[in-house]
Amino acid sequence: MQMIRKERHGLASLAGLGLVLTAMLAGIVPTVEAKEYPAWEEVTKGATTMPGLFPLYYNQKDQQLFIEISKANYDTEFILPISIASGAGRMYLGGDTLNFGDQWLVCFRRSADRIHLVRKNIKFKASAGSPQADAVKTSYNDSIIRALPIKSEKSGGSSVLIDAADLFMVDLAGIGVNPDRSRSTWFKVKAYPENIEIQVAAVFTSSQKYTTVFGSDSAVPDPRGTQIVLHYSLSKLPSNGYKPRLADDRIGYFLSTVNDFSKDVDESAKVRYINRWNLEKENPSSELSAPKQPIIFWIEKSVPRTYRPYVREGILEWNKAFEKVGFIDAIQCRDQQSSDDFEPEDIRYNTFRWITTASSFAMGPSRTNPKTGQIIDADIVFDESMVRYHRQDYVKNVGIPQGLELLARGERQAFMKLFAAEVPEIEGRQAEYDEMLKLYKELIAEHPEHSLNQQFPRQPTWVNSTGGCNCCMMGPGIQRQLGLMSSVMSINGLAPGGKVPEEFIGQAIKEVVMHEIGHTLGLRHNFKASTMLSLEEINNPEITRKKGMIGSVMDYAPANFALDPAKQGDYFTTTIGPYDYWAIEYAYKPISGNEEEELNKIAKKAPEHDLIYATDEDMAGNPDPRINLFDLGDPLDYSEQRIAFMKKSIDGLVDRVVEEGDGYQRARETFTLLLGEISQATQLAAQYVGGAYTARDHKGDPEERPAMQPIPLEKHEQALDLLSREIFSDTAFTFSPELLRKLAPEHLTDGYESTPNYLYPIYDRVLSIQRMALTSLLHEQTLKRVQEIELQAVKDQEVLTLPVIFDSLTTAIWSEVPAEINPNEPIEISTIRRNLQRAYLTQLSGIVLGTTAAPADAKSLARLHLQDLFDRLDGLEEANAKLSPYSKAHLRETRDQIAKVLNAEISSARP
Repeated sequence: MQMIRKERHGLASLAGLGLVLTAMLAGIVPTVEAKEYPAWEEVTKGATTMPGLFPLYYNQKDQQLFIEISKANYDTEFILPISIASGAGRMYLGGDTLNFGDQWLVCFRRSADRIHLVRKNIKFKASAGSPQADAVKTSYNDSIIRALPIKSEKSGGSSVLIDAADLFMVDLAGIGVNPDRSRSTWFKVKAYPENIEIQVAAVFTSSQKYTTVFGSDSAVPDPRGTQIVLHYSLSKLPSNGYKPRLADDRIGYFLSTVNDFSKDVDESAKVRYINRWNLEKENPSSELSAPKQPIIFWIEKSVPRTYRPYVREGILEWNKAFEKVGFIDAIQCRDQQSSDDFEPEDIRYNTFRWITTASSFAMGPSRTNPKTGQIIDADIVFDESMVRYHRQDYVKNVGIPQGLELLARGERQAFMKLFAAEVPEIEGRQAEYDEMLKLYKELIAEHPEHSLNQQFPRQPTWVNSTGGCNCCMMGPGIQRQLGLMSSVMSINGLAPGGKVPEEFIGQAIKEVVMHEIGHTLGLRHNFKASTMLSLEEINNPEITRKKGMIGSVMDYAPANFALDPAKQGDYFTTTIGPYDYWAIEYAYKPISGNEEEELNKIAKKAPEHDLIYATDEDMAGNPDPRINLFDLGDPLDYSEQRIAFMKKSIDGLVDRVVEEGDGYQRARETFTLLLGEISQATQLAAQYVGGAYTARDHKGDPEERPAMQPIPLEKHEQALDLLSREIFSDTAFTFSPELLRKLAPEHLTDGYESTPNYLYPIYDRVLSIQRMALTSLLHEQTLKRVQEIELQAVKDQEVLTLPVIFDSLTTAIWSEVPAEINPNEPIEISTIRRNLQRAYLTQLSGIVLGTTAAPADAKSLARLHLQDLFDRLDGLEEANAKLSPYSKAHLRETRDQIAKVLNAEISSARP
């Protein structure tokens, strides 16, 4: 019965629809009474009219701003860049580009008495008029992100007025900033023929958690009244006949990706365009020509005059690469004068900006047309604390919440590559960082629209979900290198008082500027480029000043210290490298013939030694040990030299870095820096074990390399020998009592938030380095890769095996307990060695008991080594060996623990 009612209802509805259609055909159409709006003149009374792309009506006195949207502009696409013009310290960085890598194309559509702000879905397309176009239209839609009430309407509906506050006095950027309209104001309002620029002084209440996690740096006196200036642009898209250029995975560029369903079904629908500027020759027939429209960078007046020459050199250095492809003065520099009235956030201007926070960062984001990849605007932000190289709390200032989150997600390899130098410091402050991570996760839970791979209040992420760099980590790393340089120069008598000579700071600035300009030209990071030269070649200026110290300035290079000061070359690279020339050739070389063929010819150079390449995503899962931050030359040779250099520098550092009349805090800072460099070098060596060389070559490339090939056995043996000697041996870490007694804490603090720790946690910090190496060598991924690489070896090729790893570790770590006991020879095991032996026992026990994931063969080997160690310890008891009380207690406890592990493993139930 119920079904019959439904059917009758449906028939009635159809009948009603029929009557409506009949009435419409007969010309009898019901009328909808048009809504009457307040008069245009009344709404805009007292406002100044500002003609432009969208006419603006601004009443500054009453803080009212209206935007006129004409009917002709409905459904027209505009780009909507958002940035922070003035920030709030580290929480919200001034100059930050908010939607970099995810440009918004928007349009306005009218719906009754509302204007919808529509964010266009431009990731999916098909040829107009094709069946695939209908399928795309059915499958994908745009997003309506704001519904804006119409405030007035011109006669005939030719234009409407909206209140700009409904659009911009909200959290339009999606960063958790909801302006309080009663306290927020219009900071700047400008209209131009092809764009409008609007700044909002947004006042809001920020969470105290931001301050705890990201550090306030006294930037916000009261979080209840946090204020930042948000800059919004609405701009036309360029219409200059730009031709997109397809990407190639052998060369690293930021990408604009669309899915084109017009392509054949046997091809991927994805089309990837590289991001680049529209450079065209003014005289196409000339071998060398000025561009029709050069890339002009304005050096903002905020840049200190002392450093402007280095900034200019860094910007213009790239012209060398453009000249190779036929452009003269492709990049130009201009100094901003007081009379130059423009905002750096204005999409028509490319700027180099100087800001002051404690985050020591630099970034070079650009705006692109997401449909084509054409770059239309770029702004470099350089934080001046980078050159204030005096040691700062790097881990707290520069993103340790991100690092801990990487560990929580199991991305140990990425964490170690980013933060290995900070591991000793983290070890001593784990409780503090655990609390920071807890608060950080609470912030994420409160703002689920954000994630680690997006910009959540101003954390410097190293790569985002679209493969774009949000905030470059080179700046903070260079600050660390300058701090290290200050200490090393003090130790070597080259920088009294630790003041690095200006020329070397200038070199560092130039290198960072070259790096960030590379980003604004579209280039991504290249973390293999530092391996181009040997350590001997790196200290030969005749080579480095011609082709660079590294293959690309898109790598992160450390300050170069020669082990022998008499052979010291440049500290920083002074020019762009071979890879940079090659990348510019691929993106910017004018091509008149078959573009696909010509581009492939360029990309086929990939196997050349100087053009080696790997980028951000390779940091997390690529087994190639040549992919690193802040290394030089062969990473294993560099690791060995760096450890030797740092240990040499530790001797007698107090007298060399602490000036007469100064406190001894500088000694602690320097010692911590040197330990951190040893930690970094340890990670570089450890990752060779279980590593493999990788390449991006395509089939048919000249001298193509396999995608993956085993590392020669001698390199593995070199790595294990280095770790055994310099990290695991009983003489690896020895420090004089005179040094340890003078590692004074910082007494001057900004309040009572911290209590000086007089005891330097030397045992914890040394163990953290040793444990990091142990964890890397015995990690499940390492052990699995060692086994898998055995399969890749050709006949009679010797490769690393699991037994070699376990034998090397046991021999180095338990050298005090020989297989044959001499009862007349006393055995003394130091505290540092006892800590290391306990850590190794924990690792082996975890593998045997299954609490630490490992391959089955590794479990068998771990059990074998525990059994062997147990037998040796038993032999000590029987031989009545001469042991100190510490050593006797330690070895007996070790023997008892091994017995429990072996018994537990034997009795455990197996399926």
